[in-house]
Amino acid sequence: MAPNALALASAKYDEKRRAVRVFFSNDAQQSAKSFPFFPRLYVDRQQLPADHLQQALDLYGPTKFSFKTVNRFAAEVKASTHSDLVKLSRLLDSMFQYDAKPLEPERQFLLSSDWSYFDAFALDRDAPEKIPAPGLSSARLDFLSSPVSVELSELLRSAAHTETAAGFAKKIAYANLLAIPPTEAPDSASQAAELFLQNAFFRAGLPTRNRGPDFSAEKKAWPWSSSLEESSGLNFSNTLAKLLLPAHYNLGPDTLQCPCCMPENIAAKNLLPDSLVFVRFQADFFYFQSVSEAFANRFHAARPGKENRLRFKLESSLHTLPIGPFSRNQVDAVPLPDAFELVRHGKAMLAEKEASLKWHCTRAPSGLAQELARLSRLEASLAQALSGLEQKTLSENKLAAQTALAAKPDYYYLSQARSCLSDLLAGIPRQLTDKRSAFYFEALAASLEAIQALAINQFKEFALARGGKWLGSRHSRAFFCHESPWALVKDFSLQHRLPLPALELNHGFGVSRP
Repeated sequence: MAPNALALASAKYDEKRRAVRVFFSNDAQQSAKSFPFFPRLYVDRQQLPADHLQQALDLYGPTKFSFKTVNRFAAEVKASTHSDLVKLSRLLDSMFQYDAKPLEPERQFLLSSDWSYFDAFALDRDAPEKIPAPGLSSARLDFLSSPVSVELSELLRSAAHTETAAGFAKKIAYANLLAIPPTEAPDSASQAAELFLQNAFFRAGLPTRNRGPDFSAEKKAWPWSSSLEESSGLNFSNTLAKLLLPAHYNLGPDTLQCPCCMPENIAAKNLLPDSLVFVRFQADFFYFQSVSEAFANRFHAARPGKENRLRFKLESSLHTLPIGPFSRNQVDAVPLPDAFELVRHGKAMLAEKEASLKWHCTRAPSGLAQELARLSRLEASLAQALSGLEQKTLSENKLAAQTALAAKPDYYYLSQARSCLSDLLAGIPRQLTDKRSAFYFEALAASLEAIQALAINQFKEFALARGGKWLGSRHSRAFFCHESPWALVKDFSLQHRLPLPALELNHGFGVSRP
């Protein structure tokens, strides 16, 4: 952190004064400033029409609230106090079974100000000026006897406190990533992703509901045993999160099926891979493997011929259910990537029948994509800071550089922050595709699953074409064998212009991690 900068150490909502008091500090000084603040809640316009909302406001006390439409999805309710907003949310639940809980006022204020815990500020002007300062904060916290940087240094000096040091550094990192106090830092990637999405939806002015029944990442056995020591796993979780960015699919509830970018035909660049296209098949008793396992499962559940498909799967040693059987000239709807492949290989022709297309906006970034772009920039900043420390330490310590780095609190903190960021990115797709999540939107989840399936299928074809052996895939992971797995993955990422998936060498197939 810059020498004269102060870090944001804490924030406290003062309901009587309708303000948030923010505390700044470093190892030598402290300061506090108050800011007027009125909390708000975004409600779903379809689930809670304006007349229903007005009924609740009239019953509770309309002078304590204001509301306005902010986009095609949400209305914003602004309250005099946070207590009023909480009571209104309970009233909405009681009257209309609309379940929405407002964020804590301190977090709302920080998100609205684009501030977070341990951000660095210059306070020599009327308003605090946020300044870039990646690295370990020297803020003083009420529950610590020393500044944060000193506390971590002392923990690192003792080998007995290695685990404590890691936990402490991660709490500081998550507090900064998620605009929450370090005492409320999440314990898992799933919890971190939930908090991140709460923040993203709030900033974008999008409604959310309270979370459904608790769910956690399940460990499931890999369905095929393997003792291959040269096998590798490829994790697409982080890749999928980054594919939501505007540079790729620009996905979010607010950019799906937008009225401004409706495609004219199936060659449009903003079409999503879960679009359905009608094709006319060119052979009898024809089966094919879909890019999308989810589509294959839905097809199998809804269509006759289950025994035929199961028999064909067994006889052909397939890992997933086939689509079919089809007869010559039969017309049916298939996912867009499948349609292109079938036509390319002469197995089908495009049929002159209206398709069911899905697309994303090309004019405005989604709120979710904007928040993910923040994480992407932070990831680059962390990588640059770590690289700078590594180069400097190597120059100063030569062969002892690794030992010297391990003792540097700044380097240790930045490494833990990068780990937290990676875990957070991996947890986001699960939150968006699990039906029990507060952030599950069916159309968005279907598109995400199709995008992931397409990326994994592209890697499968790439690996096979370069002498690899395909072992199968499960959820966000692909399993394969290749003599140079790292080079293969890098070449794949470059050729397909995809974010680099995480390579897991010598993957144990007995357990699939979340």
